[in-house]
Amino acid sequence: MLSLKRQNMRSYTPAQVGLWQTLFDEMSTKVWPGRACDEYLACLAKLPITRDAIPNLREVSKALKAGSGWQILEVGDFALPADLVECFVNKQFPVCVDMRDPAYKYFSPKPDIWHDIIGHAVLLMHGEFAECMYAYGLQGKKAMKHGYLELCDRVFYQTEVGVLKTPQGFRLYGPAALTSKKEALNCLGAKTKRLPFNVERILKMPSTDAHVQEQYYYIESFTHLLNVMQQDWLPLFMRAASQSASA
Repeated sequence: MLSLKRQNMRSYTPAQVGLWQTLFDEMSTKVWPGRACDEYLACLAKLPITRDAIPNLREVSKALKAGSGWQILEVGDFALPADLVECFVNKQFPVCVDMRDPAYKYFSPKPDIWHDIIGHAVLLMHGEFAECMYAYGLQGKKAMKHGYLELCDRVFYQTEVGVLKTPQGFRLYGPAALTSKKEALNCLGAKTKRLPFNVERILKMPSTDAHVQEQYYYIESFTHLLNVMQQDWLPLFMRAASQSASA
């Protein structure tokens, strides 16, 4: 069950605000230009999110609600896969109100507002991407019913490090890459392996806890991702589970 926690704007320390500003400056000047997808940057410009201060989640939620029908759910800890599914079918995204410890500048072992807002919430302003996440919620509900949530979550994770193929080249849309310089540069590296986003292929790939991935899956458009999200994944889950059991 989600651990709800109301955001207290006065609780953020000067060090935490300074870290937000440092991360925002680094990503917005050294990473996002020429790497973040245009859709992401357009959505960011429409939201009350700046480098000057840690954002007020109620203000962000209000803007999201008006833009795509989604809302922010303020939490204080990890959202488990089952929690995410329930949130998505209700068009909610759980955002941890805490800011990462400055000791974990580039990789936080805990959920935090930097990753959740900058990485996940921004693109929910994009109607078609938001619809993708709603469709994933429906997939998750079906997967939970049949005992395949772990497999379903494996597919979702590949959107965390997702890449968009554009006429100008590959661009970032995945939250992990949009909030981590190391992941972003690895995603778009000249020698990095990138494959078309395909659920069956993803299910065959062993999951990894590495901070950066060895390969990534790209989509052609958010329409492409939505089509994938609306396919029937159940036969693929059944096949993957059967192959795993017989291995």
